[in-house]
Amino acid sequence: MNIFKRWILELKRVRWPDSKTAWKTFLTVIIFVSICSISLWIVHIGFIKLWDEIGVGVSD
Repeated sequence: MNIFKRWILELKRVRWPDSKTAWKTFLTVIIFVSICSISLWIVHIGFIKLWDEIGVGVSD
């Protein structure tokens, strides 16, 4: 039981960001993840096209 009391006290001491800062951080993360996802998808498509061009994984 003592650990739960300490946990709640610790949460009360946390300095939570205001709404504007929280939204700005949220949007920054969403934009960053979107850019990384699109970049990796483009690299993936490029490797698929490259492997198709050189015949990797094709059995004749």
